[in-house]
Amino acid sequence: MKRIKCFLGMYLLEIKTKNKVVTEKFIKK
Repeated sequence: MKRIKCFLGMYLLEIKTKNKVVTEKFIKK
């Protein structure tokens, strides 16, 4: 159970980071 929560946390963090990068690229355009 702990391992799954850790994996989900890292997955969500990765999505947030990607969204941030995409948003920054979109704003620069």
